[in-house]
Formats: sequence, structure tokens, C-alpha cells
Amino acid sequence: MPLIMIKCVRTGQVVATGMVIDRDAWIRLPADWEGDRFLCAACDTVHAWIKRDAFLDFTRERALRQ
Repeated sequence: MPLIMIKCVRTGQVVATGMVIDRDAWIRLPADWEGDRFLCAACDTVHAWIKRDAFLDFTRERALRQ
């Protein structure tokens, strides 16, 4: 399953939220759905986020298929 990613508001780096979700479930979620807070690997701060600010990273999923 793809990872849910956001852009760190402090560093601008793309970071994983630690959550995964299948594409169909992601599509059904409203834009203001709140994901779990997480400790950001880029800035060592806890971030809150909503779906509107996030995107799915299918890279890992594609690598597993190869």
C-alpha cells in the first residue's frame, strides 16, 4: 500500500506520516480528514495534517512488485 506523505512546514522536505492506505479508501476520505499526528523525521517536531495537505507515494508499492 502507498505511504501517506506531507511536505514538512519547517524544512520543506517531503516526509512520510507513518501511515499507509489503499487508493480507494484515500479517494473516499474528505479533504479535511485529519490524519494521525506524527514526529517528523526532517525537523523532529510533531506535525498535525489533513488530507488536503498530503499525497500518496506509490514508490514502495511499485518496488515490491518488481
